[in-house]
Parts: sequence; C-alpha cells; structure tokens
Amino acid sequence: MIAMPERLPMLNWAERQSIPLSEGWLSESVDWSAERAGYANWEWTEDVVKALSYYLEEEYATMTISHQDLIGLIHVSIKTIGYPEIAEHATIVAPRVSIYLPEIAQESPWELAFFHRLREKLEQAAETVVRGVRLVGIRPCVKKLRGTNRWQVSCQSLNDEIVAYSRKIILEWDQPAVDLLVR
Repeated sequence: MIAMPERLPMLNWAERQSIPLSEGWLSESVDWSAERAGYANWEWTEDVVKALSYYLEEEYATMTISHQDLIGLIHVSIKTIGYPEIAEHATIVAPRVSIYLPEIAQESPWELAFFHRLREKLEQAAETVVRGVRLVGIRPCVKKLRGTNRWQVSCQSLNDEIVAYSRKIILEWDQPAVDLLVR
C-alpha cells in the first residue's frame, strides 16, 4: 500500500500526471483566489482548507481528484460561507516541487552526470508547469560531489555553480515566473 501525504487524494494536474495534494497547496490556492477577488490576507483561508482537507480525507470516494472537481469543491465551500465573489475566482495555483539534491548526487556522483540528472529533474518540473522549485540539501550534495565531510573553499564555487545552472534552466522555460528556493 502507498502512503499518501497528509492522506489527501492525488490531483490530476494538467491531465498529464498525478501530484500529491497538500494542505499548503490548498491554502495557497484559496489565498490566491481571495486576493484575485480583492481580499488580501483573507481570514477564513485556514478554516476553508481544514474543511476541504477533512472532506477529502474522510469522505471523498477516490484516491485521485480532477483539477476541475477540486476547483468546484473550493468554489462551493467558499460560496457556502457567504463569499460568492471569492468563489467566482476559485482556482488551483500551480504546484511547487522539491528536488532533493543529495539523492541526485548519490545516483550520479560525478559532477558531469550530476548536472545532467539535475537538468532532467528540472525539465520534469517544467513539464508539470510549476509555480516554484525548491532545491533541498545543497550543502550535503556539494560535500558528496566533492568527496569531503567538511565544507571547504572549493565547495562554495560548486554550490554557486549548481544555483546558477538551475536558474539558467528555469529561465529557459516558457512559463510565468517560477520561484527558486535553495536550502
């Protein structure tokens, strides 16, 4: 059996693949919908997300949900509590993806192979049409690629090269602005 993150169903995103749905993603989507309707910092986002999450975890019948069905649930939830102007703007924002760099370094321990594999992962994110990319574990990744247990001067240049390379790839995408977070 596969454990689902936060026990929420998978979202059929862009009719190409299923992506794990999370409360954070729902929250971003509800906030975005409220902002589009002129409600910056809407106070009911957390309550709407909790209600949606409960319904999806406990009462939703399938393990996947379509993009349109989820927008419909958000629309009905918001309209039911008396905010039809926000409900009309209900949407699902593009997801954010995390790429775990130490895993890539483990699979591809040479720099050339690492950068090739990183490009593949970033291109997969582009196919998904994402809102943001989070590169996780850059320090352990760099130390693995450099073959050292301690951070050295040469590590910083490789660190900077990975960040610059990732930015370059993301800027090549034919998409709206994509956030890049490096941790």
